[in-house]
Amino acid sequence: MILGENEISDIEVLGRLKFEKLEILKLNFNKIENIRILEKINLKNLKILDLSYNLIKDKSILEKVKIEKILLKGNKVEIS
Repeated sequence: MILGENEISDIEVLGRLKFEKLEILKLNFNKIENIRILEKINLKNLKILDLSYNLIKDKSILEKVKIEKILLKGNKVEIS
């Protein structure tokens, strides 16, 4: 699912959608700051999550989410 470049700032609505078969979710080039909702979404088949070029500062929630590849380039988080 490609939702990049849409000036999205709030992804809470994703919590109401079903993602059981989704493998790629692109949310790059938006205005997302808060990604806590990702912990509550069923992303068991998600392989790639692209959050590049948003306004994310806290990536700690991503440690609880099992995704093969998470892209965070261009955010204000420290990549370790």
